[in-house]
Amino acid sequence: MDDIIFQLSIVIIVTTILSIILELSKQPILIAFIFSGLIVGPHGLGLVNNTAFFQAIGQIGIILLLYLIGLELKTKIFSGTFGKGTLITFLASAVIFVCGLGIGFITQIGLTESLYLGMVLIFSSTVVVMKLLNDQKDANPYVRQYCIAALITQDILAIMILLFISSTRQVGYFGFFEGIKFFIEGIFVFLLAFVLQKFVLKGIARKIFHKPDIMFLLGLAWCFLFAEVAEFFNFSREIGAFIAGISLTFLPSYKLRVIVKKSETIRDFFMILFFFVLGANIEFTHLEQFGPLIAVSILFVVIVKPIIFKLFFNWFKVVPNENLEISVRLGQLSEFSVIVILLGASTGHISMNFAMAIQIVMFLSIIISTYLVQYIPFYKFNKTSKNS
Repeated sequence: MDDIIFQLSIVIIVTTILSIILELSKQPILIAFIFSGLIVGPHGLGLVNNTAFFQAIGQIGIILLLYLIGLELKTKIFSGTFGKGTLITFLASAVIFVCGLGIGFITQIGLTESLYLGMVLIFSSTVVVMKLLNDQKDANPYVRQYCIAALITQDILAIMILLFISSTRQVGYFGFFEGIKFFIEGIFVFLLAFVLQKFVLKGIARKIFHKPDIMFLLGLAWCFLFAEVAEFFNFSREIGAFIAGISLTFLPSYKLRVIVKKSETIRDFFMILFFFVLGANIEFTHLEQFGPLIAVSILFVVIVKPIIFKLFFNWFKVVPNENLEISVRLGQLSEFSVIVILLGASTGHISMNFAMAIQIVMFLSIIISTYLVQYIPFYKFNKTSKNS
C-alpha cells in the first residue's frame, strides 16, 4: 500500500511540476500528463512501475467519460447541428476507413491489421478535443456543437465495433452465431437499464431530487452497476457506462447538469492518470519494424483526416467560417483507438507489436494536434472568410 501511495505521489508531483513549466512557457498542458508517464514510468526513470494499478484507475476515467457522453446525449441529439454533424461524420468515417485500408496496403501489413488500422483511424479523442475546448473559454459555440456531434457519432461507432470484436468465438475468426448472441445480450442490457430506471430508479430519484450530493452518488452508483452488468455479459465496462448514462436522460435537465458537473471533476483526475499510463506504456522499440506505418499514419491523421472532414463540411455548406477549426480539432487518434486495438490483440487478431505501433501513432498525433489547435490562428481565417 505504501508503495502505491508513493508512486501516486510521484505521479501527482511530477505532473504538477511539468504542468506549471508548460503553462509558464505557454505550451499545451495536456502534454505534461503524457510526458510525466514517459519520464517516471517503467521505460523512463522507473520510479513508477505499478502500471497495472494506474491502468485500472485510468480505465475508470474512460468509464466516467462514456457515462457523461450518455448523459449529454439528451441535450445534444436534439440540437440543430447534431443531425448534420452525424451525417458528415458517418460519411467522413467511411472515407477514412477506406484510406486506412490503403495505408495498410502501401505499408505492406496484413489484411487483418489493415482492417484494424482503418477502424482506429476513424476515431478522434473525446478527451483531447473536449479538454482543449473547455480550456479555451472563448471557443466558438458552433465549433463546440459540431465537435460534440462528431465525437458522439464516433463514440457510438466505436461501441458498435467493440461489440463486434467482442463477439469473436475463436482466435482470428468472427463467429456469426456468437455475434447474434452478443447482439441479443446487448439489447437485453439496454432494456434492463431502462426498465430498472423506470420502475425503480425514477421513484428513488424523485425523493432525493433536492439533495445534489446524493443524486450525484446515485448516478455514479448507476454508472458502475451497469459497467459491471456489461462486464458480466462479456461486454466492456465502457459500454455499460454509456448505457447507464443514456438511461438517466429521463431526469430534468437541471438535475442532469448537477450530476454532469460533479462527475466531470473526478473524471478529469482519472483522465490525467489515463494519459499518464499512455505515456508510461509507450515503447519506441518497434519504430524500426513499423516505422513506415507510423510515419504515414501520423501524417494522415493530423493532415489528411482534417482535410477529409473539411471537404465534407464544405460540401454540406456547414458553418463555412468555422469548419477549418472543427476539422483540425478532430485530427488525432482516440482513447477508443487504443481500446479497440488492445481488444484486437487480446483476441489474437493482431500482434501486440502492431498494437504498440498504433499507440505510438496516438501518442504523437495527440501532441501534434494539441499544438496545431493551440497555435493556428483560426480567428484570422474566420475573419477572412467573413469578409470575402
